Amino acid sequence: MTTDDVCRMLEDYPNYSQEIVKLNNDLHNIIRAMDENCRQMSIHGMVISGMPHSNKISDPVYNAFMETEKLTVHYMEEIRRLSLQIVEVLKDKTRVDDAMGRLTAYERTILELRYIKRYGWQHIADETKYSDRQCRSIRDKALCKMGKCMQ
Repeated sequence: MTTDDVCRMLEDYPNYSQEIVKLNNDLHNIIRAMDENCRQMSIHGMVISGMPHSNKISDPVYNAFMETEKLTVHYMEEIRRLSLQIVEVLKDKTRVDDAMGRLTAYERTILELRYIKRYGWQHIADETKYSDRQCRSIRDKALCKMGKCMQ
């Protein structure tokens, strides 16, 4: 993984938790809507007096069943899509967490200040008591180390 990819993932890191919550809420809303809509579509045969009986399903019942089936397929596709998105965001978050765990404390601090808190180099230098040039050097090494861990 390139250092640019690692930088993008670090910049996105603060949004991962919010994204997971949003997707999870969307998933629950879809499931709730599916449940409500499927309950509303009743599948009852019409009783028509004087008509001969057969073992075939009546047209109204068949049509209601088909509408329910189409709706269910649509909801299931949406549930699958949202579930896959949640898994991808969780994978990305886990990859960043694992790679950050392999860094030294000062490397992790510099990356957190730069990419997660979005501090400028002078502020990072003041916080860490390193020069801004040294902070950039530590950042570069840490990004390379993370890139190797994330492959």
